[in-house]
Amino acid sequence: LICVTAVESSYAEARRRNLFSLGFPLDEVLATGSSGASPKAATINALSPAAFVDDYLPYHDGVAESVHRALILRAPIGSPNTGPGLQQIDSTHVDLQAFADWWLSRGF
Repeated sequence: LICVTAVESSYAEARRRNLFSLGFPLDEVLATGSSGASPKAATINALSPAAFVDDYLPYHDGVAESVHRALILRAPIGSPNTGPGLQQIDSTHVDLQAFADWWLSRGF
């Protein structure tokens, strides 16, 4: 499991410790910074993972179609997760655990 996070590199270790303390079995944390419309897309495309999971719809922009794009839903009022970009999403889930359960149930 690799975390690609839109924080500056100086915060990558803090992000890793935080996620590790929550039980995420991370192999690596990659900090992309936060500039650009989708600061994670180039890193995701270079990694070419089976799936990209994020709770922010704009970060899915530019992710290759060969990568399964899963959106974790947010509260509907004031959410950035609306509009035509939703058509590019392969699956939606209420939380990361729901995605993991769904993914594993399909034998991926």
